[in-house]
Amino acid sequence: HIPIHPNAGDELALLWNYADVLNILWEFNSTVLAYIAGHSHEGAYFYDEKKIHHLTLQAIVECELDTNAFATIHVYKEYLIIQGIGRINTYRFDLLK
Repeated sequence: HIPIHPNAGDELALLWNYADVLNILWEFNSTVLAYIAGHSHEGAYFYDEKKIHHLTLQAIVECELDTNAFATIHVYKEYLIIQGIGRINTYRFDLLK
């Protein structure tokens, strides 16, 4: 739920020990392809130097009454599709960059 990269969300909402967690993910960047979080009202995206996609989804708390907001992740060999509904945007992450 909490962003772990300073360029992928509000710095005030970052995990307190985000640098420690990033270092662990970077050790396994051949298997960790994306980190998806919430906790940012406007959402954010950053592709880091270790080729990990960092996505912070838009806050569903900002939705109009009686509306939906969610995402479904479709996993393919060469890319991910995060298909957003309502307030949530749709994204495509190429995995072979």
